[in-house]
Amino acid sequence: MSMKPNEFYRDVDPLWCQGDIIRQVPHIHLKPPLRALRKETTKFGERLAPFEYQFDAEEGGLVRTPPPGGFKFSTGEQVEAFCQLALGMVLTDGCEIDKDERHRQVALIRPLSPLPSQDQQTIRENLNFSYCYLPAYSDIIAESYVDFRRITTLHPNYLRFPDRIISLTDEALKYVKTQFIRYVTRRVLNPEAIDQLL
Repeated sequence: MSMKPNEFYRDVDPLWCQGDIIRQVPHIHLKPPLRALRKETTKFGERLAPFEYQFDAEEGGLVRTPPPGGFKFSTGEQVEAFCQLALGMVLTDGCEIDKDERHRQVALIRPLSPLPSQDQQTIRENLNFSYCYLPAYSDIIAESYVDFRRITTLHPNYLRFPDRIISLTDEALKYVKTQFIRYVTRRVLNPEAIDQLL
């Protein structure tokens, strides 16, 4: 990456944009076991009760205790999930932000400093396809990287209050898109080719 940090970042626009970087955005990672959450009334009031669904290749799905009415995963269930509040980058394209009132994709941004020095250098040189290096900028953002393995879909209401700290310039956004295509396809792509795809 040949861009200097002051060529990489810009102030945020009044409207949300692809490449906005946000503090305190929720990142979800669904880990086993799969538990549906259902409201139930007890003598102490309402609570959410977990019902564990177990996968079994031969039996189709073994359930210890199904909820009343059975599971409804085909239409959607509230589930128990691991959630991490951290920096995130909006991946949703600007056209989708304008038109879609229900979905936003946000990628997790991790700090570089906790990693061993050899891993830090690997990420700085973009030698790991799963990550995209982000340079430090003033006291706004430390050296970091986008973790493409951790993309969460959120309702836009989650982005009404988080603090947008900075956004990417057009060239930096092209760089991130190039790295993302490389992650998905495992092909090295010339950043200039992004212009032909848009």
